[in-house]
Amino acid sequence: YFTKGLTGPQLDELLIFVPEKVKVCGFRVIRLVSDNRKVNANAMKLLGDSHLTYRVEHPCDCDRLLFLSFDPCHVLKKMLILFLAHDF
Repeated sequence: YFTKGLTGPQLDELLIFVPEKVKVCGFRVIRLVSDNRKVNANAMKLLGDSHLTYRVEHPCDCDRLLFLSFDPCHVLKKMLILFLAHDF
C-alpha cells in the first residue's frame, strides 16, 4: 500500500484493514514496524488509544497483543541527519 500523503487517521484505518485481510489468508500479524515519520507515529498513537506504546490490543483478535516498533535503521539515519544538520 502506498501511504504518501495519508493522514494519521487514514493510516490507522489501513493498519486495521490490512491485518484483517492477512488473517483471512491464514497468516497472523504479530508486529508492525515503520520508520519514525510523524504520520506513522500518529497512526500508532491512534492504535494505542492516544498513547505511543510498544504494544496494543490486536485489532483482529482482542485476546492477542499487536507489537509496534520503529525500524532502528531509520531512527539512526534520522539521528545522523540531525547531527549533520547542526554544528555541535
